[in-house]
Amino acid sequence: MKKNWYFIVPLLLVAAPVLLSAWYVTSYGYSWSEAWSCVKHYGQSSTRYGQKFTESQLSRITPGMKGDQVFQLIGQPMEGHIKDGKPAPLWRYSLPNGSATYYHERAVLFDVPPGKPPTVKAIVRRFHQPGETSPGT
Repeated sequence: MKKNWYFIVPLLLVAAPVLLSAWYVTSYGYSWSEAWSCVKHYGQSSTRYGQKFTESQLSRITPGMKGDQVFQLIGQPMEGHIKDGKPAPLWRYSLPNGSATYYHERAVLFDVPPGKPPTVKAIVRRFHQPGETSPGT
């Protein structure tokens, strides 16, 4: 092994990004292409999350859940809970931290029929740049 140490360095240079991508796929539920984007922009991302928010609680949310169930599970969103006195269709549980170039967006998209409680339409989990439009907006 002492003579062939130079084989380890290229192996580590390939293995480290692959393992980090695999971690993003399993931990955040990203696709491989989005996980690779996380690895490429590793030092450029910073995200702040809502007080009660955790990834495991977000994964328990399913389409069809009522807004009050989501509120009890992951708490007050950082943006969008009430808009003009009515439930908003998009509740954001993460925002970019400061002047971050990329961040991990976490949001819940609701169907808000008039006169009825909001119900979960979709869960948004993605890695992107601030300022890009979110699904449903």
